[in-house]
Amino acid sequence: MSGDMLSRIKRRNKNGRPSVERNTSLVQPSELTQPNEPASSSTSTLPAPTVPEHAAIPATTPTPVGIPPSEISSQPTAIPSPQSAAAGATAIEAELATLPQVSARRNIRLEVELESRLLTFCQSNDITVETFLEACFVEAEQNARTRTEMVNEAKRRLKQRKQAGKLRRVLSQLKK
Repeated sequence: MSGDMLSRIKRRNKNGRPSVERNTSLVQPSELTQPNEPASSSTSTLPAPTVPEHAAIPATTPTPVGIPPSEISSQPTAIPSPQSAAAGATAIEAELATLPQVSARRNIRLEVELESRLLTFCQSNDITVETFLEACFVEAEQNARTRTEMVNEAKRRLKQRKQAGKLRRVLSQLKK
């Protein structure tokens, strides 16, 4: 009986839902059609072959009828060549090399009330907890007085956490 039920569910899923073709290419369909050519469902999503820039003959594009000149883009819709894509990737890699690298994620445990206050503060300032922590550390490195106050507070909190850990361990042993 369960086999019959399974086959009915499979049949219903196949027949009842329309399938949607997904475009996973990096080139948008609007870039594949010419400005004066209507987009049709029979148009292939494969990019058209491109002519190298040094061999291209400048051509004038006719102005589409019925579209005001203010709405016509001055940028031609062209499919990027593999050379320009590689050059773009190289430029992005160069820019990325100038930015600081981020280490792996760290799992930190915070006091419950402090965590909610910290999250509220960071959300209201459109920053992340991680970037706030980085900024606090950078400021503490540059300001000796602030650094001393922060280290003293951290030591006080560490002492409290160790005491709480000892009490939890003793309580757990008493319950056994």
